[in-house]
Amino acid sequence: MNLKSIGISIMLIILIVGFSGCVQENESDEQITQDVQLTDEDWNYFVFHYKSGKDLNQLFTSGFNIIDKEIKLFDPVNSSFLLEVNNSNLNELTNLKNISNKMYENISDYRSTLDDFMVSSNLIEHHQKQSNLFDVYENLSNLYLATYNRIISVYNSSTAKTKLVDISDIMQQLFVIEESINSIMDDQVQEIIDIPEEIWNKWEDKDWSFMNETQG
Repeated sequence: MNLKSIGISIMLIILIVGFSGCVQENESDEQITQDVQLTDEDWNYFVFHYKSGKDLNQLFTSGFNIIDKEIKLFDPVNSSFLLEVNNSNLNELTNLKNISNKMYENISDYRSTLDDFMVSSNLIEHHQKQSNLFDVYENLSNLYLATYNRIISVYNSSTAKTKLVDISDIMQQLFVIEESINSIMDDQVQEIIDIPEEIWNKWEDKDWSFMNETQG
């Protein structure tokens, strides 16, 4: 297996883990003329895109796991979700606010960094899709904050009783966002695959160890 195939395989494993749904192929007939080589700026962007995407994916997963763990009732007929809130899990659920704030803070930094990259034509659309990905993750951070606000508005810890909070509308939006993230990342992976081997070989001697780093 060559370096290109290894890199693509690792990206798929790391970035798409935890997501469901079908792969949507990019069916655009529009042809883009590529530069004859990948630049050092392209490489720096590629590393940045991987690390920022991995970070936001981990934050997404952390928030979703909190919600999923505490869903008490799900009615598939009416697509309704009821979240159970009590004194035991209130602190964990309110951590959604911290995740939302962290995600929003990181996205702001990532956007600023992304704007500084001057990539070649090989990655220009990939670069634009990364910007789109940040927009989707920002919507996700808003949903986590909305979930937190709804929990706080419904639950009063002084009563020491369990409350069921309806988050059906939020869950529906989360599923739409999940599909959007999948679609954007699928397109990005396909664009990497479509780079000709003779151009990709420019990166054969690069240090790929960043893919093994643990996100801080």
